Amino acid sequence: MATTYHISFYGDADGAELQRQVQTELDIIEQEMSNWRATSDIMRLNQAPIGLWQTIPNRLFDVLSVAQDVHILSQGAFDLNVNDLLSAWGFRQNRIPNETLINTHLTKARLTQAQVLELNADLKQARLLAPAALDLSGIAKGYAVDQVAKVLMAFGVTHALVAIDGEIRAINGQADGSPWHIGVETAHDTERSITGMLELVDGSVASSGNYRHFHMINAQRFAHTMNPRTAAPVQAGPAAVTVLHQDCVYADALATVFMVLDHASGQRFAAQHGIDVIYP
Repeated sequence: MATTYHISFYGDADGAELQRQVQTELDIIEQEMSNWRATSDIMRLNQAPIGLWQTIPNRLFDVLSVAQDVHILSQGAFDLNVNDLLSAWGFRQNRIPNETLINTHLTKARLTQAQVLELNADLKQARLLAPAALDLSGIAKGYAVDQVAKVLMAFGVTHALVAIDGEIRAINGQADGSPWHIGVETAHDTERSITGMLELVDGSVASSGNYRHFHMINAQRFAHTMNPRTAAPVQAGPAAVTVLHQDCVYADALATVFMVLDHASGQRFAAQHGIDVIYP
């Protein structure tokens, strides 16, 4: 996932065997969900014939199901069908904005995730209803955090903190009963500092920001979070958000939602659905 993971835990588990199981789980998720691997299961789905049902591995199907839920809940602010946009704006392998592709995406009508993806929960199958470029970068790390937490609990670990990049899951606080302390970073592109501290006992935190990953095009700054409604990087969204949720997969996806929505719309969305969100 082009990042690092960190685990702090209390318990008698065999550390070497635990790490082996964690790495195995992360390798499986990477193989199923990476848009950087041509042979991954999500890329296989992206290239599948239109209308033909594909059997999907359980983990990937779970993520696609959550993505559909958040897509509907957010009225399209969260949308998986953005990989081609990320490539056009230079946030994929080429890393160079392509003006021709950008103009093409800006001028043509885009199909939403719900219009291109259909799931069959009984058979764990998915099919494309139209050409699509599904991207899981806004949800896969959160899911991976939840899965690593499950590995820890299967080993009998009852107090732990799991972090992959800005996605974090706490299990039952620290062994002495104190909470885990999570720093919320200040949204600044050149300096690193903490704007506040969260105390987390059990649950998840996901943070997302546009203040470090961006391109300058004709002296204008374009961040990496795509607004699926405009086919362009978000312009009115916040610099960063932090979302709290019991499950990290939902916290991760919802963090993307709040990055797409402007501040006022995000606050209304949070109040309507009872979501805890911080704008640092």
